[in-house]
Amino acid sequence: MLHLAMPIIGCTGAPECPEGFYAGPEGACYEGTGGGDDTGTPDTGDADTDADADADTDADTDTDTDTDTGDTGVELLDSFSYGELSDVIAWDGPTHFLATNPAENSLDLIDVTTGDYISRVALGGSPSRVTGDPATGTAYVVHGAGSLNRMDIVDVIAGTNRQILLNSGGVNYAGTDVALGPSGVVYVLADGDSGASSESVLEIDAAGTITTVWLLGESSNVDPPMLWQDGLLYAEFWRFRFDSAPSLATERQYADGTWPSPSHVALSPDGVGILFSGDDERSAVEYDTNTAAILNQFDLADGDAAGANDLVYSYDGTRVIALVLVGTQLQIQVFDRVTSTELRNENIGADDGAASYETEILVVSSDDANVWTYVFDPIWNADEGIFMRVPIP
Repeated sequence: MLHLAMPIIGCTGAPECPEGFYAGPEGACYEGTGGGDDTGTPDTGDADTDADADADTDADTDTDTDTDTGDTGVELLDSFSYGELSDVIAWDGPTHFLATNPAENSLDLIDVTTGDYISRVALGGSPSRVTGDPATGTAYVVHGAGSLNRMDIVDVIAGTNRQILLNSGGVNYAGTDVALGPSGVVYVLADGDSGASSESVLEIDAAGTITTVWLLGESSNVDPPMLWQDGLLYAEFWRFRFDSAPSLATERQYADGTWPSPSHVALSPDGVGILFSGDDERSAVEYDTNTAAILNQFDLADGDAAGANDLVYSYDGTRVIALVLVGTQLQIQVFDRVTSTELRNENIGADDGAASYETEILVVSSDDANVWTYVFDPIWNADEGIFMRVPIP
């Protein structure tokens, strides 16, 4: 079983690593004994010469311990450090992610085969959340509360962006999240600087014009995440329907808000299920999107977790994946969606961090081969977060 431990960030050169850790090639300390040349090729096996107990972790059919994805010839890193990020989404292929980078005030296209960005579009402000359509190469970025009152429409391929001011009826809005709707329409969850419009959703057409300001009806305090699906808007613990007022009426409340909502809306590919932490914090619950009946329940970290920090489905809808925090230990759990059986449980963080993280995000590669987590904790390292990979069984 693969064990990805959080490196002791900040070591440089040839670090003096504590007992039980070894010096990696990037100058970081990793838990374990290290060793092994792991230079084999797919389907032949490595000439592993060390004495540690290596395990096969790649997706091919041999017994080697390299990190390639089989006969594709694509090498994937198990972990790599990257600057502070506020949001990460899958993009145009299994090895490309799109991320908002508030440290560089940019939108970064990241290649996980190299651990570096392919392109970086300067935005200004403090980019916070991103959504987009890889088929058109268009991304939409908002800057969060207390930052710029605008949305950036970014052509990721050309590296250009168009700025849309979030102002309507004399009210300035700060976008806290953004969701992609039909035919190029986007919805921005926003805080207005007027009391009457303090919680709203802005509907923006493909030309960049604010066509409607939807007031958030019954719910006066809604935070990210947000997602539009089939004419309904999902935001935090609620599902809203568009009324004629114009207002958004609360149609469904899936959870009581006691425990953290996932970093992204976890809506199943078939639209039937939606995931949240359970009321008792020790489980993740899949609700029926129409009736709010419980479809499945998934035990988190043997009952020791304080809710799920992020939840995602695999693209084929057969797996449920949870990122949980147990004390100061981060774990990734992979479940069979139908049977709720745990298929994999990986510790991915050393037990020397803080009790919470500023950013915790799960991203499934578009081929369903891997799940990546990105975590940023300024107590560990104020300049960098870390990506870590776990294969999906």
